[in-house]
Amino acid sequence: MLTVRCCKIMNDLLTASYPISKKALMEKYHVSDRSIKYDINNLRGWLEDEASNILVQYIPKCGFKLSGSAKDICELQQLFSKEKEKTRIFSTERTRYIILMLLTSSEFITIQDFSSKLNVSKNTVTRDIDTISDMLAIWDIYLDRKAHWGFKINTTETKRRQAIEYFILSMFDVRAIEEILQGLRQCFLPEFFKKVMCQYLIEDQDVGNLCKLCKQLLENIYKMTDVLDDKGSIEVFIRICVALHQIRHKSGIGDLVKIAAISNDTDHFFRIELKKMFGHFNINIEEAELNWLLLPFTKDNSIKTTIDIEKITLQIIQKTSHSTKIPFSADCELYENLLMHIKRAFVKKQYHMVNVNPLLDDILHHFGQLFNVVKQICYDVFGRYNIYLRDEEISYIVLYFQLSYETLFGKERIRTIVVCSTGISSAKLLMAQLKNKFDVLQIVGCCSILHAETFIAHNPIDLIISVLPMQTETPCIVVNAFLQKDDIKKIQSVLDNFKLTPSVTRNLKKVEPKIAGNWHGADFSDMAKIEKFTQEVISKGFNLTMALKESLGKYLTRQSETGLMFHCLLMANRFACGAPYANIVDAGNDTVNIVKVKEKIREAVSNYYEDVPESEIIAILNYFTLNQKFHKKE
Repeated sequence: MLTVRCCKIMNDLLTASYPISKKALMEKYHVSDRSIKYDINNLRGWLEDEASNILVQYIPKCGFKLSGSAKDICELQQLFSKEKEKTRIFSTERTRYIILMLLTSSEFITIQDFSSKLNVSKNTVTRDIDTISDMLAIWDIYLDRKAHWGFKINTTETKRRQAIEYFILSMFDVRAIEEILQGLRQCFLPEFFKKVMCQYLIEDQDVGNLCKLCKQLLENIYKMTDVLDDKGSIEVFIRICVALHQIRHKSGIGDLVKIAAISNDTDHFFRIELKKMFGHFNINIEEAELNWLLLPFTKDNSIKTTIDIEKITLQIIQKTSHSTKIPFSADCELYENLLMHIKRAFVKKQYHMVNVNPLLDDILHHFGQLFNVVKQICYDVFGRYNIYLRDEEISYIVLYFQLSYETLFGKERIRTIVVCSTGISSAKLLMAQLKNKFDVLQIVGCCSILHAETFIAHNPIDLIISVLPMQTETPCIVVNAFLQKDDIKKIQSVLDNFKLTPSVTRNLKKVEPKIAGNWHGADFSDMAKIEKFTQEVISKGFNLTMALKESLGKYLTRQSETGLMFHCLLMANRFACGAPYANIVDAGNDTVNIVKVKEKIREAVSNYYEDVPESEIIAILNYFTLNQKFHKKE
């Protein structure tokens, strides 16, 4: 019987169009040379017993590949799909199975039940249960133990559902998430995803209807609001399946307060669509369930705590700069990006929404030292507010610091866009890595695959580098979320033969804001000139803040007012030095309200500076809460 890793390596060999090197397998599975040799020998032994016409061939200086006729390979694929069903469950998979069975059941489950199902001893299950008890306690989820009855989950329904979402999402790596996303767009579930959902949450006969109804719902979401990224689409599907399962098992949501509406029209539309969807399954869905289902669609950026998000962001950057001796504090874009991320993370925590990072293992492998530093700093900073961050949440913060490092010490003219499906942070890191590896690339932005077509339509692009295949007239290179050696070779091969389109190269120009007193070339031979220059910079930043507060003050909180002032002063300094932001990219489509606020911001800034990049407008927009109007006390 094959181990889990052997199955994964066999799947790699079946899907690869070229030999896979031993080093690539070692890096992918984070194991030694000896472990890969052992797995390959196991595969060869299994093939000798089950499919004698197929061999695992080693090609010197290239790697491993399967050798055999097309017919034999096809038969092997069918045989292998059956073998995977028999593969014994290892510790992590076994633990996840026990957790999900406990979370999705309202009844006691005995150790004997688990032992029989998993084909392991009762002692093994008992040890697993002890580990699981500690894991779940972090979520405020506890195990009730009753002699002769077994174990049962004891927690609120909201936390139970949050944990179900998390442990299902955490099963899938980046490639699996991309495959699921493609399936949802085409109205079907990949077999591996379907198997998991049917094992824990839904019936096999539900799948067709759910796919069709969710596809329609998601298409409408993308048209009406910008709150979901690509990974969010999968989270919505899983959330609907969780609600369906829990309602059928009489475990309704009863401990959730009413959420703030997205907007009157959008909120009303989604409620009608969700009622229709559950009506297909003969369920009359209650208002509390609708509130819970609508949480991922809610874009309420008001943090309902006294926590100063701007202060936390600055502390994390300053402490990380001090610990690593790297001048992260000098990167203003890091502050803007990290502030935006932490605000969104707080909203997710506030609404009990999951935050899974499928790149966690890769981040730990490639940036382990930085991860450990940032993790300790996050524990210190957030611990003062009794907030616990899981590794998945910390790993996203690490991506922003790695992006900053690549920006500060990397290199910078082929106009290129980076397209990613797992989130803006991973796309930005890939963008920075590309800048560092290839001098010839001018990375002009990053976006999700859903918004790539719109981005390309409004920007002259020579090349697309994407983690997903795309149908486009513009040349496109498909790579991994973290650049591998094969990716670098593939890109270099394309670049060696690349020819720029004249119509595009004519449009290239550097943004050079025209302001009085530009730092470059200024004569600071005496203190009087320096004082006059700095006064002008500070005055412009202050006056811009006052103009923004006058026209858009109803969208500001007291905390964000302070952050906006700080931002505008730094912005005035950036323009004075001829270095405005260029790489802050909006993550989604703009609602009508956002478009209006952007126009007002653009109008206010244009009174002080010419040729303002869109990145500066997006950065300022982050300080305004657009779903709730705050009326300040005089």
